[in-house]
Amino acid sequence: MISHGTQATTMTLMPPLLLLLALVSGEAGVGTGYVHTGDLNGDGVPDSIMSGPSGLFGNGGGPFIVSLSDGKGGFRRIELALHPQAVALDQAGGHPRLWTYWRSSCCAGTLSVTTLDGSSAPQHIPLDFGQDPGAPTLSRALYDSVFRESNRIAFERVDNYQPPPPLGGEWGK
Repeated sequence: MISHGTQATTMTLMPPLLLLLALVSGEAGVGTGYVHTGDLNGDGVPDSIMSGPSGLFGNGGGPFIVSLSDGKGGFRRIELALHPQAVALDQAGGHPRLWTYWRSSCCAGTLSVTTLDGSSAPQHIPLDFGQDPGAPTLSRALYDSVFRESNRIAFERVDNYQPPPPLGGEWGK
């Protein structure tokens, strides 16, 4: 739990077209960050997802650090690029999976899934919504299925935010 000047904001998932227009860079000014705390890998220990510096956010989102308990009293950290309004968690074969969407253009992006079982290697699925992002397509159906309300992760918006240290070197390098 963060107690130094936090402010919770309820975030709702928008359809891809609106998501594309609701730019994180407009919301996440200097000193603003996003945090989620919860048991992501199902071991009963709270894990976290914390955004990097807001200055590195763009239209698609920004860098985040996922800290997962290792079952031995420690945590392992992975860096993922994501948008805080397009993150979901589900289970497959007894393994928790973290789903993210990264916008790359007005009508396309990449859906990524990371199995939270130790390998942490994301798999990427390109999505193309076509010229009419509201039209029914396989990409649209896949996006809507992954990011349905029951799977989405809610982030807390934090003002006066101090990002976690980067995994190596400097943020953005």
